[in-house]
Amino acid sequence: MSDLIIDEVIDGFRFRRVEPRDKDLFMAVRSETSDVSEFYRRHPDYVDDSWDLILKDENELSMVVFQQPDNLFVGTCSFQGVQKENLELGYDIAKDLQGKGIGSKMVGALFKAAHKLFPEREIYVRIRKENAASRRVAEKNGAEFIRLDDPPEVATLQKLLDQNDDLPSAAAARETIEQSRNTVRLYKV
Repeated sequence: MSDLIIDEVIDGFRFRRVEPRDKDLFMAVRSETSDVSEFYRRHPDYVDDSWDLILKDENELSMVVFQQPDNLFVGTCSFQGVQKENLELGYDIAKDLQGKGIGSKMVGALFKAAHKLFPEREIYVRIRKENAASRRVAEKNGAEFIRLDDPPEVATLQKLLDQNDDLPSAAAARETIEQSRNTVRLYKV
């Protein structure tokens, strides 16, 4: 799946697979919207480690999203589990665009893109329990609540620990994993 080229325009949003030049845009949005944003600030080495995983992970397709026609950077999204039975979507909207309706439209386009690119797959999205705005956006676009579960950061942190448990940030990563358990709502798209 690493050879899958994604550069789709759907409902006025361009979804493009991340490239090395996207690191600052991608990680800025991730670190301002993620549950582990404080972890990112305390451990800048983790930002580089995470970016390396994002570029190399054969099971995840991460993208940057631009609103067309003005090419406004809106946020990021990813298809996680591309080599597994179920596909999971993740998305982050740039903070300065939240609450303006752009995110809702982008998520609708993302759901369409996922069904277009992976028509035979079951598709899910995880939303933090306290994130009522994102929950409304997902539900508005047809997502159906399934159960409480772990956030995507738990899997990312665990992957990092599995690959190298000797990283300077390993102890903090393990603590963050435990604090984050069962803090998201799982929806079927």
